[in-house]
Amino acid sequence: MPGFGTYLRAAFNARPLGMPVPPNWLFLAATALVAWFVSPGAVFIAAGLEIGYLAALATNQRFRNLIDAELLPRTTTRPDRRAALLGQLDDDSKREQATLEGRCLKILTLHAGDSSLVDQQEEQLAQLTWLHLRLLAARPAVRAVVLPGAAERKDLTRRLRDLEQRRDAASSDLAHSIEGQATIVRTRLAQFDEAQQRTDYLEAELDRLRQQAELIYDQSLLAAGGTDGSGLSSSIASLGDSLANTNRWLRDQRLTADSAWEEAPPLRRPVAQ
Repeated sequence: MPGFGTYLRAAFNARPLGMPVPPNWLFLAATALVAWFVSPGAVFIAAGLEIGYLAALATNQRFRNLIDAELLPRTTTRPDRRAALLGQLDDDSKREQATLEGRCLKILTLHAGDSSLVDQQEEQLAQLTWLHLRLLAARPAVRAVVLPGAAERKDLTRRLRDLEQRRDAASSDLAHSIEGQATIVRTRLAQFDEAQQRTDYLEAELDRLRQQAELIYDQSLLAAGGTDGSGLSSSIASLGDSLANTNRWLRDQRLTADSAWEEAPPLRRPVAQ
């Protein structure tokens, strides 16, 4: 909460919309001219008016609300999204993230003398590590559909087979009812299959991101040793498209909060080694 001095300074410099100079400054300038050319006593009258003006404006609630609104963007910090996602991970996932971030930081260290290449790499690698973290945070929600249902899936498969056998041997009305049950079971089985595919894709993407970082690291070592760095440039250039595809999958699966979470925070040192 701003102190009274903040409101007082704001009142002293308050400038209505459209005025290039605060009216209080004009008043003080006019007072100085009157005191110099007409009567020095005008200073005492002006001082009383000035104190009354500043006190009235600085204590006005509407004026204070305006000042608070102006100060809010500068005093409010953006939530630490990285810390929020890391807090959702188990220890193994945190170690996976720390290993990847450590590898990416080593890549940047290899090219510390080339500022243009570091800038290009830093942006792409920040996106890579951020996407890896978001996939790790989404993994428990995807696994929850598959892992507890493995045994249940076997029961549903057996039940579907029994229902189909009963349907084939039943009368028309009973067969219709049994087929309705079978349809429900098939739908549930299809959902399990879809969830398994989502899990397989997520794990494959996590592994791909790690392998991509290792490839860039190997190519960085070669480039730092004087070998042709065209492979490194090609890998960095193609990385953006692959990351965009994974971001699109997260949106389609509704595994991300909103598009604002696709913006990667800067690379930081890993939380564990």
